[in-house]
Amino acid sequence: MSMKCLNCGGEFSDRRSDSIYCSDKCGWTYRNNLKKINYQFRNQEVKKLMKSANIFEYFDNQGIRQIPKEVLKFVGFNFDLTTSPVKYNKEKGYAFHKLLEYWIIIRADKEMIEIQKIKE
Repeated sequence: MSMKCLNCGGEFSDRRSDSIYCSDKCGWTYRNNLKKINYQFRNQEVKKLMKSANIFEYFDNQGIRQIPKEVLKFVGFNFDLTTSPVKYNKEKGYAFHKLLEYWIIIRADKEMIEIQKIKE
């Protein structure tokens, strides 16, 4: 039974029936490349998180706790990345998100964003 190597695409038949690589070297190369790609993706996501956290830190250091959403968009804040699940409070009309050491509070009108540093 002839099989195709997952890494190089070469055909092989002299290994176990459940083999997916033609050689150990191809297996190592494939797994190392996959780790490299995963690391690069993870690193890009961390950079985006850190940029958003630095934006909050800047406003926090200036004593600004409420920021128009349009201003945050303009300075490059990423609204899609948070570090914890969203918590909704329908009675009061807002949602909580967590971004590293900050709470992001989005009011029902969604025009103003409030930030609070998490107290330890």
